[in-house]
Amino acid sequence: MSKSLQIELKLAFNDIIRGYSQVQTAKFGNIIIKHFNSLDMTEIDSVYYENLEKAKKEGLLTAEDQIKKLIKNNLWTEDKEKQIKDKQEEIKSLQLTLSKVYLDREKKTINTRIKEAQQNLISLESERLEVIGYTAETYANKKTNQFFIYIALKNPNHKNLFSANEFEQLEDEELGELVLIYNKITSRFDSQNLKRVALLPLVINLVSLAGEDITNLYGKPVIDLTFYQIELYSLGVHFKELIRENKGELSEEAILDPEKFESEIQNKKTIKEARKHLDKEGSSGVAIMGATKEDLNNLALETGGPITDLTQEAKKRGGSLSMKELMELHGV
Repeated sequence: MSKSLQIELKLAFNDIIRGYSQVQTAKFGNIIIKHFNSLDMTEIDSVYYENLEKAKKEGLLTAEDQIKKLIKNNLWTEDKEKQIKDKQEEIKSLQLTLSKVYLDREKKTINTRIKEAQQNLISLESERLEVIGYTAETYANKKTNQFFIYIALKNPNHKNLFSANEFEQLEDEELGELVLIYNKITSRFDSQNLKRVALLPLVINLVSLAGEDITNLYGKPVIDLTFYQIELYSLGVHFKELIRENKGELSEEAILDPEKFESEIQNKKTIKEARKHLDKEGSSGVAIMGATKEDLNNLALETGGPITDLTQEAKKRGGSLSMKELMELHGV
């Protein structure tokens, strides 16, 4: 792992522990970016619903009502709405399936299907957005996003960077600059980077010392913890268990690619299950549907017995396997 990445991850960890990030800008000076907690999000949700009700009172239709109106006027269709709902359900189902498969080839196939479904969904939702136009939700979201940035940005004394009046007077270009600053700083806390931070030996050790009580790590009530703090602790507990299953071994490669590390540990679990099957049944081999050559070689190495790809065996025998043939392959 490069020195620059080590520093980047440790800085991210330091920010998470403090509950805020800091950045020096040429135009706005020294800015503190607050990390949000549950109470902050409750306030933000309240602002959204207040503005939603305000928009409705001023005559703006909700997205749901606008869609009904468009369908009635033949400018949108119920079939399109059904397609969107179906795609959303398809993606949820595929993501659930992905969490339960272990073989790399199966994962790649499912990930490809998820990406295709997501692209189709984006296309459908973009088409719908064009015909829906400006709705009560559009107004509420705009006001809420502005409030989000307003309370996130602080001065070095942790007071609001702008007064309410000053913030209202900001030009769109200036507001856009502040949003870019916020997004750039908080991008270091994306899912991949949080996993990398959680795998740092320092973090794993601290989580181990904290035990099952998250307040031992941060020294304050759970209600005051930021979302990043809670997520880091949860990931630390998760990876601590995976490291234990990996006999205490943690490589730099694992920190660079946490998802690969998770996949490798899960594959080892699959191998253990295959070994149990051999020990229990006294079988001369194990059959795995859809396994790649690499998957099969790894399983054979660990179990000490031959591993059969049922897909390839079926092709050899005309495309399908009888019950008798399946039993023979399993050594019965």
